[in-house]
Amino acid sequence: MQQLDFLRRYPVKIYYNHPSISAFKSGGNIDCVVYPERVDSLEYCIKALNERGQSFKLVGNCTNILIKDKGYKGIIISTKYITGSYVEEDRLYAYSGEKLSKVFMLAKNNNLSGFERLKDIPGTIGGAVCMNAGAFSMEIMDIVEYIDVYEDEYKRIYKKDIEYSYRNTQFKNSNTYILGVMFKLEKKDIFYIDYWAKKCEKERKQSQPNAISLGSVFKKCNGISAGEYIEKVGLKGYSHGGAQISSKHANFIINKGNAKSRDFLYLSDLILTQVDNKFNVSLEYEIEIL
Repeated sequence: MQQLDFLRRYPVKIYYNHPSISAFKSGGNIDCVVYPERVDSLEYCIKALNERGQSFKLVGNCTNILIKDKGYKGIIISTKYITGSYVEEDRLYAYSGEKLSKVFMLAKNNNLSGFERLKDIPGTIGGAVCMNAGAFSMEIMDIVEYIDVYEDEYKRIYKKDIEYSYRNTQFKNSNTYILGVMFKLEKKDIFYIDYWAKKCEKERKQSQPNAISLGSVFKKCNGISAGEYIEKVGLKGYSHGGAQISSKHANFIINKGNAKSRDFLYLSDLILTQVDNKFNVSLEYEIEIL
């Protein structure tokens, strides 16, 4: 593919024919992965590629993205190095590549409550906000104050002007890219924060598999968890190749050690077909497939 040396005007790492970066540990090589090392580098990469009419995909840590075995023919920009966060009284700002677990620790150390239920989501701030990730009846948009984004230029968008819903925001599959997010939190005693964080962590460990996965594969439908539908069609624990529908939580497909992306897709297609046949329900992916 065309060389991207013009992106090196700012600190950036560029790798061609890069191995898959999917958290499922499967998939073919990616034509090119670009790692901006600062937020201004990220802005420049977006602007420069747009001006040249070159398409690209912006990702975080690929914790909910499956890359097909044939690989990805195109450019991926990863926010892996766009990290950092800071506190201003009862507000916390985090850059798009920062992990939720680190943001929780900063909030906790400053007696700020809001991330306890979200801390174990294994993704980045940008990815979590883009898809309005959630856990334990909470969504991350619940605590957002504003989002800094790049379209044709830098913009700040306040929550009241943002369209979002269950596992979705206006930023998903758009040409608006999240740079950083300001969260509005509550001052709480550290023992309160610890209690709820540990309670949620315990519940998660009891209900979800400790294995390589992309998290929840499908969204809730009609207010019912996808896992419930999958159990009722008898697929819980079903395996194909190196992948398995978790016997602990049926909405997780796990990599038993040597799974291919095609194994994951075989199982997810089987789920879609059988749930539709039995319940006339069309499940929607919560993950993304590239």
